[in-house]
Amino acid sequence: MAKNITSSSSSTQNLETGTKRTRDSTLDEINSNSTLKYKKEILSLMFNQGQLSNDPKSSNKKRSNGKSSPNRGDNKDSLRERRKEMFPKRLPKSQHSFTSVAYICKGPDYKGKFDPLAAKALGLEPGPQYDIWMNKFGPETEHIIANEKYCPQRIIFYSSALSQLKMSKIDEQHFRIPYYSNEPIKQLESLDNIPKKASFAVPMMIYQTEPSFKLDMSQLGPVFDHNIESGKLLESSDDYLNIAEEVKQEVARSHSEAKNIPGKDVIITTLGTGSTFPSKYRNVSATLIKIPNNGFILLDVGEGTLGSMSRHFGPYDQPHDHHLGIVRVLKKWNEIHKGVDDATISVFGPSRLQKWLDEYSDVEDIGCSKPKNSMGINKVETVAVIHCPNSFGISIEHSDGWKIVYSGDTRPCEDLVRVVKGIQKYQYLPRVGISFDLIQVSIDELYKLPKFVKALKVLYADENEAGIEEDDNVYEEVYIEDEEDDNENK
Repeated sequence: MAKNITSSSSSTQNLETGTKRTRDSTLDEINSNSTLKYKKEILSLMFNQGQLSNDPKSSNKKRSNGKSSPNRGDNKDSLRERRKEMFPKRLPKSQHSFTSVAYICKGPDYKGKFDPLAAKALGLEPGPQYDIWMNKFGPETEHIIANEKYCPQRIIFYSSALSQLKMSKIDEQHFRIPYYSNEPIKQLESLDNIPKKASFAVPMMIYQTEPSFKLDMSQLGPVFDHNIESGKLLESSDDYLNIAEEVKQEVARSHSEAKNIPGKDVIITTLGTGSTFPSKYRNVSATLIKIPNNGFILLDVGEGTLGSMSRHFGPYDQPHDHHLGIVRVLKKWNEIHKGVDDATISVFGPSRLQKWLDEYSDVEDIGCSKPKNSMGINKVETVAVIHCPNSFGISIEHSDGWKIVYSGDTRPCEDLVRVVKGIQKYQYLPRVGISFDLIQVSIDELYKLPKFVKALKVLYADENEAGIEEDDNVYEEVYIEDEEDDNENK
């Protein structure tokens, strides 16, 4: 075991030679042979311990017996003195320097990804190389083709699509049947020299490698076909269909009591109405606002929003996903509308979101830019709401005279009440509406929402996910409250 190091207030014994050095000496005077022990002593002082033993067995034994070395220096004053003697002089202070250091890091070279559009623009013709490569594997090799043109775009969320189909019986315009296609755009048979064992990929297909190689189709869900499902619905849901038809006729006979209101043709589409996680019928939060002749605004872009947009609008329709889905949405939008000056999609969020998008754009171009004045927005105001950090509501005022306030997730919030105050100027517009994923409604058709409740209660009689109030008078109370408010204002 190493010898104990003794010290005094006036001098420090050299760790190896036993010679003395004064308090005015420097660390350079310690010879190279004692460097390791000196480092160990420094470490012992860092953790308020005495000399570190070179014998780990001895140290463990001492710890296991609960006894400490007589020179461990548990006393704070003793530790201070030892530090003073170990470090007789402070290191010189650093001086400010105007020199900056820059590093250039060069990674390994790698081959770029083939760009078919650029190849066509350069006049390159498709060649047989890929076909030759595929056929090199032999006739027993399974080839699975995953390509949007050669694979059917089937419905994955069967229950959600079936629910949407049922609601479409109330109003096909507001409750669209999700886009799908059970047949691919192109057939594999149209390809020349395709291997015999080639098939297209479908959702939930499994390729099994153990105990043998084979395709497993046991997890595939039922194939959704709204024509077939409508026939089944006619046979099993007479009560609902009768009420849906009754509500449909009632809505057709009614009309909006509030005509010529500002922003009447602004369309609100709730792409996701769920909470933190997707559920059986609802995706996480996302709302799309279409401003005719001005563009679109997304309020919340939860993960999976791009999928919701594809199911609602289809692959070729215009507008041709809280923020985790935003990159995929902007990337896809940029791909479709690249070079089109009047195509606009705006994202409003806290400054940290902008920094995040700017930094992402430095790596991959997703077409980010400042909001365009052509949208006709006069004022945008954000309000900190009572939720997790960096949660905000937003108020958007348009030059046409309409205003939309979006709360997002929040508990009752006085700052939000301040922004909303005075926004409801039309007594005949309902204050409350039940929303579902993929429902779209223009502002001048909001009066229809209360009329849908009667049929929706029957449709979701056995389900709690819809969250519909059981009180039939909920909307009557809202209208009465409107009238009372107007009388007081008069």
